Amino acid sequence: GVQTCALPISGDIVSVKGKDLLLVFDKKQGWLKKYRYRAVDLIDEGSNFKANFWRAPNDNDFGANTPDKLKAWKTATQQSKVESLEANLEGKLAHITVRHALPEVFGTLTMDYWVNSLGQMTVKQTFVADTTQKVEVLPRFGMQWIFPKGFENVEYYGRGPQENYQDRNFSAHVGHYKQSVDEQY
Repeated sequence: GVQTCALPISGDIVSVKGKDLLLVFDKKQGWLKKYRYRAVDLIDEGSNFKANFWRAPNDNDFGANTPDKLKAWKTATQQSKVESLEANLEGKLAHITVRHALPEVFGTLTMDYWVNSLGQMTVKQTFVADTTQKVEVLPRFGMQWIFPKGFENVEYYGRGPQENYQDRNFSAHVGHYKQSVDEQY
């Protein structure tokens, strides 16, 4: 069964602890910097699970000078400032809310994390733009999680095994696929 999480707050971190679980949030940066389950670290040391507004540019992007036009979005999370961080227990769930100011893109990002003692996590990401300011189009609204070495294999159910798009996927059949990360590139 799911046990209640503990939420120790000390110094510059907030921890979520369960029997086999340790999550650590950095209060200064506001991001999840450690996710350890059953003594295995699942976030690469030195990186964070964080918001990501950038995507890899394609040939059309370079032709339209998009990487330069949208560069504020690439570094928006690096320049973020934590406005507030709250950590509470809600029944058997730990709820962490972090509010970030993103001055480069004139907005506020709110991250809500709900975690149970088994490590199951729900994340809600909300961005509110200052509509009085002009900012280039948002290239991507997502998250970035970098795994440490040792996680080189991918197994998935979906269209594959080759790259495909919604309008060009007739040769990419739905199935169960196993590949290396390099093969996914």
